[in-house]
Amino acid sequence: MFNRVSISALLLLAGALIYATCRQEVLFLMPISPELLAKIKIEVDYANCGPITSWIIFCLPDALWYMALLIFQLELCDGGFMEKTIFVLSIALPFILETMQWLGIMPGTFDWLDVLTYLITLTILVLCQRKQLRQFLC
Repeated sequence: MFNRVSISALLLLAGALIYATCRQEVLFLMPISPELLAKIKIEVDYANCGPITSWIIFCLPDALWYMALLIFQLELCDGGFMEKTIFVLSIALPFILETMQWLGIMPGTFDWLDVLTYLITLTILVLCQRKQLRQFLC
């Protein structure tokens, strides 16, 4: 359990660091002192950054958080109906949120690259954890 929880925590921290250094306008950073955030801010010219830099700043943090959620959910699951349902909802969550943005139900910017990034993240998890997933879902 410690390994998966630790990995989840590290993934969350990595995603949070990208937000804290490059995208400080997000809600979860509001309680942090603007003076402190200014000290760690990395100035990025969003209009002129390349596709890899853009992906790192805008897609990678959410992919890291998504992977953290899935790994943590795997740790909590014992194969019961409720755990399976929560895990499936966890898998679907970012796709539901992106769809809600696309439909204008939720604020935010729908992005196909986000959807692709979530699919890649899910694929990596399935490939790395296929034995446990097979036991859990069957």
